[in-house]
Amino acid sequence: MVIPLSLPRARPEPDSSEPVPADLVTAARRGDRSAFAELYRQHVKMVHGLLLARVPRVDVDDLVQEVFLTAMRRLESRRNPASFPGWLAAIARNHAIDHLRRSGAAPAELPENLAARTRRRIASSPRHC
Repeated sequence: MVIPLSLPRARPEPDSSEPVPADLVTAARRGDRSAFAELYRQHVKMVHGLLLARVPRVDVDDLVQEVFLTAMRRLESRRNPASFPGWLAAIARNHAIDHLRRSGAAPAELPENLAARTRRRIASSPRHC
């Protein structure tokens, strides 16, 4: 008998009481500040994670604010309100790239022989022998 080490996670049921982003975008376009606050609440973790993966931790909080300010200013330009999450992610990625360019930080380069060094380290590890 095979026993799985972990059980598959069940997908959480969508919360029917949570407003849909497209509806919130439409309301925020009309000037509903609470609708934009709800968009922020629903998407701030995603934006934070995208930025955290790309820029130094110390800069993330300020960039999160810049991303949402950009989104608020450009909200009228959205043709399809349902595409808000993807559009917001693109804004976050672009802000991260711009930040790295401004700061002069270069992307980390991997050594050319990384694969060979990794294979040697794995082959020589006590657990592998």
